[in-house]
Amino acid sequence: MKNSPSFLGWLRKGVLAVSAIFLTQFCFANTIITNTRVEVSFMATLWETDTLNISPLANAQYPQFSNDWQYIFPHANISSDGDIHNDMAVDASGNGSTNNNIGESPIIVEVVNATSSQLNNLHTLSGARTKPRGIFRLYTEHASERHFELHPVTQLYVWNGSTFVLSNDYHANIKFVSDGAGHPNSTLTNLLNGTISMTATAAVDNVHITFGYPSPGVNYVQYDGVTTSGLQNDGVSQYFFLRPNLVTQAVVRCRIVTGTTAATLAATNLVAHQTLTVNALTRTDMLAVSNQIASLTAGQSETFARPVELITLSLTNLEAIVAPTLTALALTNRQFRFTVTGAAGHSYTVQTSTNLTTTNWLSLFTSPAPFTFTDTDASNFIQRFYRAVY
Repeated sequence: MKNSPSFLGWLRKGVLAVSAIFLTQFCFANTIITNTRVEVSFMATLWETDTLNISPLANAQYPQFSNDWQYIFPHANISSDGDIHNDMAVDASGNGSTNNNIGESPIIVEVVNATSSQLNNLHTLSGARTKPRGIFRLYTEHASERHFELHPVTQLYVWNGSTFVLSNDYHANIKFVSDGAGHPNSTLTNLLNGTISMTATAAVDNVHITFGYPSPGVNYVQYDGVTTSGLQNDGVSQYFFLRPNLVTQAVVRCRIVTGTTAATLAATNLVAHQTLTVNALTRTDMLAVSNQIASLTAGQSETFARPVELITLSLTNLEAIVAPTLTALALTNRQFRFTVTGAAGHSYTVQTSTNLTTTNWLSLFTSPAPFTFTDTDASNFIQRFYRAVY
């Protein structure tokens, strides 16, 4: 309608990029691992991958091996936290499966929320040529141990004589793990408040970096908190940021595993400024580590808080999304005014366009609801449409 603005309420997910690394004077590191800068940069790109792809990392730590780690040897029982641990080897005889520096495999793949039938199935595959896929995780679980993990495992491919074919899919296993809800608040707080540190020292060649990681560390965790972003993607994975109620000075990245219930919930129900509970696995944020060592010069050392990010297993207690509404519409003194209501305290953005078919909406104002917005430029347009978005 000419000479009179039209109005449209519409919901969209908004984002707010926030990250933090807390420096600390304390250092509890006791697992020493040396990597090249190239290896660190490579680990910073890894998310869902397979054992063949990470074999060079293991071989660099244990140069007596040069083959790919593609033979699986499951443990006899399901662990106390519900996982099936599988040691990888370089051949069907099991070479390498007990050859890391504390007698286990340099590459371990773990099926979470495992069942007895899944364990029995893996036992039938013991020694088989396989290609497990899963989430890459550098986790210093045992003091001094140098190893790499795919945890949780998402899929298992088996060699059929000419190619790898999908045998087992474990996406449905990636869900709430009760072990994450059993830690004292002090453990959860110390993980993220910057008091647990690590060290990095550049060698004289300025190519190799020797790290001192804290170990042992907490494995599964659970946090109540508030999202500080909607769903984002940094090219490694989809993720969102969480401010935990226990550690309000921290903002932690929660990465999403595709094909899981948590991924579906995040895609359809996750927005910024939303309360929820995140059940997750921890992992060292290697992108943050890579950025931290970028400025190190030969012979230089640095101590910094171990950067942690979370592998999201389940999302629960999500606060309901409240769509914004535009009310109390008024055109006074050539200025258009209306009130935006929605979830109290949640931020909404008023956008405008002169054409409903355009995708180029102009953002005018952002504020926590409820608030009143006045467009002082309304009279400069023949028509103008408005909407409020997350």
